[in-house]
Amino acid sequence: MTAMSNTLELLVLDATLRGQSLGVTGDIKLALHTGDPGEDGTSNEVTGGDYARQTATFSAASSGAIAMSGTVSFTGMPEATVSHVSLWDSSGTPKCLYKGALSASKAVASGDTYTQSTLTVSLD
Repeated sequence: MTAMSNTLELLVLDATLRGQSLGVTGDIKLALHTGDPGEDGTSNEVTGGDYARQTATFSAASSGAIAMSGTVSFTGMPEATVSHVSLWDSSGTPKCLYKGALSASKAVASGDTYTQSTLTVSLD
């Protein structure tokens, strides 16, 4: 997963070149998608069942990458084929930060639990 959202690209540019706050607040939430989330991360997000974005935690960044430090579970899923994920901040109006395709899509039956145990974000 290596693609920054358009929103994050602008925040990083303003933060690094204009001294403005990055403005990323709250827990980082993982969202699931059935297709490309698009530049703003809002397309093709899973809906239905008990689906809701879940909190993801990350270990310290190293060598241009950062990895999720725990497993994230989505219970009571609707029937879906998950092919993409996105990461969001969660305070105020959530902002999509990163988005990308999974290495392999996963079909989920209605009522099942979807588990994401690995996820790495790389800027190199």
